[in-house]
Amino acid sequence: MQVSYNWLKEYVDIDLSADKLAEVMTRAGVAVEHVIPTNKGVSGVIAALVLDKTPVPDTHLNLCHVTTDGENNIQVVCGAPNVAAGQKIPFATVGAELPGGVKIKNAKLRGIESNGMICSAKELGIDPEQIPPEQKDGILVLPEDTVLGTPITEILGLDDYILELDLTPNRSDCLSVLNIAQEIGALLGKEVRLPQPAFEADNDNIADLMEVSIDAPDKCHRYAGKMIRGIKVQPSPFWLQHRLQCAGMRPINNIVDVTNYVMMEYGQPLHAFDYHELADHKINVRTAAQDEKITTLDSQERTLQDDMLLICDGARAVAVAGVMGGENTEVTDNTVDVFIESAYFQPTSVRRTSTRLGLRSEASIRFEKGINMDTVLTAAERAAQLMQLTGGGVVVGGAIDNYPTKHEAVTIELELRKVNALLGTDISDERIKEILASLNFNIISDNGTAIVVEVPGYRPDCSIPEDLIEEVARVYGYDAIPQTLPYGASTRGVLTPAQKIRDKVVDKLCALDLHEVMNYSFINKNNDDKLNYPEGDIRRNSIPVMNPLSEEQGHMRTSIVPGLLKTVGFNHNRRNDNHSNRMNLLYFLH
Repeated sequence: MQVSYNWLKEYVDIDLSADKLAEVMTRAGVAVEHVIPTNKGVSGVIAALVLDKTPVPDTHLNLCHVTTDGENNIQVVCGAPNVAAGQKIPFATVGAELPGGVKIKNAKLRGIESNGMICSAKELGIDPEQIPPEQKDGILVLPEDTVLGTPITEILGLDDYILELDLTPNRSDCLSVLNIAQEIGALLGKEVRLPQPAFEADNDNIADLMEVSIDAPDKCHRYAGKMIRGIKVQPSPFWLQHRLQCAGMRPINNIVDVTNYVMMEYGQPLHAFDYHELADHKINVRTAAQDEKITTLDSQERTLQDDMLLICDGARAVAVAGVMGGENTEVTDNTVDVFIESAYFQPTSVRRTSTRLGLRSEASIRFEKGINMDTVLTAAERAAQLMQLTGGGVVVGGAIDNYPTKHEAVTIELELRKVNALLGTDISDERIKEILASLNFNIISDNGTAIVVEVPGYRPDCSIPEDLIEEVARVYGYDAIPQTLPYGASTRGVLTPAQKIRDKVVDKLCALDLHEVMNYSFINKNNDDKLNYPEGDIRRNSIPVMNPLSEEQGHMRTSIVPGLLKTVGFNHNRRNDNHSNRMNLLYFLH
């Protein structure tokens, strides 16, 4: 997870440097691996206006005149094909520096004096993989309302830092910028400012324009939607592009960028459909038919299995739920009306589908780990607000909110005395409650010795009292927990009689040129057919793993034979036949 330091400062007042903030977060268990400055060495580059452009005969060059304050007139030679009079552009003045230690000097090109340089995005140190398509070739064109003389570092957000987080699997809540801000607020004792979605809506009702049904409520627990009409699809403003680039994402257009922005902000994946491409203006959430096909946004045709969840319109599949949208309803430059999807898909369903299709996306990662059910509709409203801000249009009144499988809030009872007993600290009861409240754990009852806490929807990792004690320890500070020497009776370690016998047996068998084999306890279900087990054979009753690492390790084995054969094959393929051909293998399960 990568996040902009300045983006976090929008939600919480941070009075620490980026490096110091990274240290505070790491000490509290949210490890920041790297702090990366977005400025790769740019200075002296400011916004300017191209006054005129004259092609230089027999060359690809253009003679231009630019102004940086509306009064001066600077001559510069530019070879970019897209330079034109009237453009606002980044201009490196004489003495400016660019990434790689490049210093701009007065020069002559084809005998023509050039006093500076009109820059492209790449020349300013922006990663080519994160540059929008329309900005990859030629110079970078700035918005028309850019103020002349403004440093380009300010315009493009190059006065920023990227915090690169190394999250443990239990902290999937920190795949959201807002939740990271909540964490920082608790650590610094600062208030967190949450976005307040607000937009101009018409008097129509979305229920009259869209119909949503859910045929698989066990896999889709909530489906919400908003609609915006009369929008203009265009490049996103630079502030939005910058924040996505800091998160490692390439800007595409304002509609797609807003869905990605809100996904990073709330941790809630969204999808935008071209409303007029949805047949019958219907959405139906159902499981796929066996071998049903869909062409996804990457232009790949996917063959589906009958337990995969689909988003369909009145005629066909339009998205693989939680994984990737379909090519047939994607937003294009001609889109004017957009339907915004925000949903909660069952994590196991998304994980299984993503694994089988070989599709791993930012959206599927979040769905797999479980998102916050409480902010599904809020995220759709936030997207509508930002789409209106960046593309105009009017939000349709009302909202879709189909909520067939409601989640009950998790509550935990915590005996206050256990906190200090477990941590070896002397934290007051009031401080314990204050820390939990700062992390949005709502205390719903308090009898003086124990409290009952309601866990926020974005913290699925907390379910037992020890989880709350860990939260207290993190914010209180691991460094503040006193060090003590271990105490208690100690005994000399010895092998048990069974362990001694096992070691002797192993030594004897090794002396007879036998070999110990250690295989995974997980296998591919296809092994049942490869070994020709008859139907009804007890060895076919392998247990499926809820969270498999891969299809090859999707089931708990019922026999050691598949593992042994795999070992034989592995050695034989590498011409290591000394023992593999004889099958004299002694298998110990570890």
